[in-house]
Amino acid sequence: MDKRVQIRCLLVACLQWRRARPDPVALPEVLVKLVALSALALTALVPPSPSATDISFGVEQDATVRRRLSGDALMQLTDIWVTVNGEDMPPEMLGEDVEGESRMTFVLVASDHYASIEDGEALEILRTYESLDEEEEENTGIFDDSDEESDEEEEPRPIAAVIERTMRFTREAGGDEWLCEPADGGEEIEAAIEELADDLDYLVLLPSEEVSPGDEWTVTMSDLGAFLEPGVDLRAEIEGDEDIDGLPPEIAAQLRELFAEAEVTCTYSGDEDVDGSSCARIDLAGEVSAEFDLSEVAAGMFEEDGEETDEPAPELVSCTVEAELDIEGALLSNLDAGRFERFEFEAQAVGEGRIEAVLAIPDLDLEMEMLMGGKMSIQFLRSDSVE
Repeated sequence: MDKRVQIRCLLVACLQWRRARPDPVALPEVLVKLVALSALALTALVPPSPSATDISFGVEQDATVRRRLSGDALMQLTDIWVTVNGEDMPPEMLGEDVEGESRMTFVLVASDHYASIEDGEALEILRTYESLDEEEEENTGIFDDSDEESDEEEEPRPIAAVIERTMRFTREAGGDEWLCEPADGGEEIEAAIEELADDLDYLVLLPSEEVSPGDEWTVTMSDLGAFLEPGVDLRAEIEGDEDIDGLPPEIAAQLRELFAEAEVTCTYSGDEDVDGSSCARIDLAGEVSAEFDLSEVAAGMFEEDGEETDEPAPELVSCTVEAELDIEGALLSNLDAGRFERFEFEAQAVGEGRIEAVLAIPDLDLEMEMLMGGKMSIQFLRSDSVE
């Protein structure tokens, strides 16, 4: 029951009790007045129940929204321990630089022209991919593979094929599936079209109904794949059944199960003023823990190394990785214009790996533990003027 209603009911009950009692035990008139004044004062102090807020897409037809999407991903090898026959050994015995980091950055500038809007739904979007700063990779230490010879040339990401081009996204009213095709009369670029994200408004994070401050709802880790890489939708790769580049099938299967089940909580935290516009703030938070068994994968790697060096391969006992992932983020959705204003996302991961093996040298048991940390941060900004 609302607090105001409770207070008013109490006041009415007091007055009725006074009228019903004989005069000798009736409440003094001044006390009745004090009760009434107190109830009114309490009513005034109780804050009004927050009205529900509609946080939804509401861009008008023929509007154009320009965005700057940037990201920074960092992976570090934090520490490593090696034990042989129960005795601690220096990590340098592995013959590798046991420190290092891998960093990747990217910046995409794109603008959306909403060519068709019906009943609050975008049915046709003309998206111009203005520029993409080449992904810069800085690898040091154990991550540095510059000395390795390779006959394969690194191919650019498919999205590079749409830079300085305009693509048309269309869908049926009420439908979820978007069709994408070049809108500039240029050549078809099927590989790029397959990975392009249709949604740059982050609708996957918005609530399905009106909400009040403090209300919560959830999305899955797979849902986050819609915006982890600027302009690219990774959900098809995450949720599909094909091999994920660079990952053994066994690990890809474990990751897919984790992403499908792990949830991230979205909380409506109230409104903020941004350059004179009222923006709803949605905070994201999630914690994910997982354990991966890499024994079969590591055993295969040991065998390949043995074949290349003509030396007996170690007999692998086990290889496991325990990982924890903390996710934080915030989306500001412009309530006046019905579009996203700013989105910031950060994920920090800590992984601890453990390898147990019997070396080819008789009676030599090896145990190795590694602590690795990773951090990814991305920032998406709507901008009418992008430098």
